[in-house]
Amino acid sequence: MKNLNDLIRLTTLTIIMIGMMGLFTTHLKAQNTLNITAGYSLMEGKNIGVRYQLDQMQIGLVVGTGLDNATVNNKSFSVSGDWYYHFHGVSNLSIRRLWYGKVSISYFSGNMYDSYGKGLYISACAGRDFNISKRLGIDLEAGLSSGGHIPIYPYLGVSLFFRI
Repeated sequence: MKNLNDLIRLTTLTIIMIGMMGLFTTHLKAQNTLNITAGYSLMEGKNIGVRYQLDQMQIGLVVGTGLDNATVNNKSFSVSGDWYYHFHGVSNLSIRRLWYGKVSISYFSGNMYDSYGKGLYISACAGRDFNISKRLGIDLEAGLSSGGHIPIYPYLGVSLFFRI
């Protein structure tokens, strides 16, 4: 029951964080776009997510299954609240700039690197969109994460996104 309470608290915190980011970005000229994502990263493992775009900013929520190769019986779980700012590059397929910075707050629970880990993590990374069409693209990102029992470690991720 304790894990359920932790999950409820984290979900509430993530919703509040995303709502606050939304309040601070509503004054921007909006290209109100919803993005659905599926990917793999070192923090979330296999994951699915949703992002809401406001001009060159995005806010998102990602749920993952954890790292298959680092977990025992793949019984890990993660949820992340993400904030993106697209700052450089142009594409004929989107008004969103290609290069971005991202900050994430994640909750991870499960066996990781031969020990049980549970707690909040923060990640900062840079990434790039590769637009395949006006609606479909791939994100690649790299950066650093910190939290739990591992002070600082690399963050790498790839995802496929679809603009609705």
